[in-house]
Amino acid sequence: MKKTSLFFRYAASYLIFTIISLVILNALGSRRIEQSLVDVRLTSMENEADVIMDAYISRYYDGTMTLGNVNMELLTLDTLAGIRIWIVNTKGYIISDTRTRELSPEGERMQLPEDFLNVDRHRYSFIEGINQEPVAAIVHPIVLDLNLKGYIVLMTPLSEITRDSQYFVDTLNICFLLFSLVFLIIMIYLYRISIVPLRQSITAAREYADGHFDYRMKSHAAMYGEFNDLMNTIEYMAGEMNQREEYERTFIANISHDFRSPLTSIKGFAEAMIDGTIPPEMHEKYLHTICQETERLEKLTQGLLELNTYEGHREQLTRTTFDLVSVIRKTCETFEGSCRSRRISMHLVFDAESLPVNADQVKIEQVLYNLIDNAIKFSPDASTIDITATEKGSKVFVSVKDHGVGISKENQKKIWDRFFKSDTSRGKNKKGNGLGLSIVKEIIKLHGEEIDVISTEGVGSEFVFSLSSAGDADSLPG
Repeated sequence: MKKTSLFFRYAASYLIFTIISLVILNALGSRRIEQSLVDVRLTSMENEADVIMDAYISRYYDGTMTLGNVNMELLTLDTLAGIRIWIVNTKGYIISDTRTRELSPEGERMQLPEDFLNVDRHRYSFIEGINQEPVAAIVHPIVLDLNLKGYIVLMTPLSEITRDSQYFVDTLNICFLLFSLVFLIIMIYLYRISIVPLRQSITAAREYADGHFDYRMKSHAAMYGEFNDLMNTIEYMAGEMNQREEYERTFIANISHDFRSPLTSIKGFAEAMIDGTIPPEMHEKYLHTICQETERLEKLTQGLLELNTYEGHREQLTRTTFDLVSVIRKTCETFEGSCRSRRISMHLVFDAESLPVNADQVKIEQVLYNLIDNAIKFSPDASTIDITATEKGSKVFVSVKDHGVGISKENQKKIWDRFFKSDTSRGKNKKGNGLGLSIVKEIIKLHGEEIDVISTEGVGSEFVFSLSSAGDADSLPG
């Protein structure tokens, strides 16, 4: 089943809302307006009846004004106010009517029903033989000296009120249609700034999912707020995915190269010994070479497994409190032979004789080993490597600085990638598989700390990482 688009739902909702609103306005609204106008007209006629009572009827009954004169005055009121006026005696007979001179075809006075005269207000009344259409009427008793003398009846056709009501409803309909037009314009505007970029984002996401990372969305400089941020984020994600894809291709190429080289050596030497190209007296020498290449493969495999464990956050830290100064000194001692052969000296500087930290000692030893080994590889002969540990607040900062070839700015972010090796690192005495710094980065990240590099080509590189201080030296295990 095909899903309806968001635009179709918006349009359908708009049409349904408009139609329902118009139906309610013209049905319920029209009825309520008409009822309100009837109530207003009844109240107005009651006020008119009070005026008629005081100004004319009381004078008619005290003999100072004739019925003919009263009729003339009431006819004027009828003409001005558009209200039919009756004077009715106590028996219900109409003795004065502003709309007809003849009270009946036979010249007799018409009699109103008693139940009509007993009700003060009539909203939808029809008096057979008198009214041709429903009317709104009020019945005002004529009481003089506590005696009922008759009734004043004022009425108006409901058709007039209905016409006024329809005028109000038509006005409201016009206002509502204008409002709907404005609302439609607003909806189109919202559609352009929301649905259009949303569709562009969906299209871009599909393109990126298909591997077309060079796809670029239309200009969205005019987009606002979150939509602009969303489109920028999607484009950034595509760039990162593209870089990731490039990284994976480079990763596969590098790992293939690093595995192929020792495997080629092992296979070549083994075949040479089998076919007699290498004489038996030389076997021991080449078997040692095969063992070295095998160890190289083993280290490479172990490094990959270890790095995969760190990146998958499956490795658990065994935090203890230990003296970082002792660990640094101990790690430096392992490089004594290689430093002596190349006349490289290590300059150690510490804030105190003991700097207790809280971390995984084994993994921090690995971090120090990889950083110092890296510094030695890229240091010229007869140079110095500076190693410092400084306590600042709740952190201890460790620095390993060499005075070697340095790292270019464009490569400083790449050195943390698996198998990355700058071109200068492939010279003599530069063995390695390109996993050391990746492992260092993951170990420090696993501790919740930071590591950074400061490097200048031809001057040297400095790696600085932080650890959580454990406080006083007394906290160290005795």
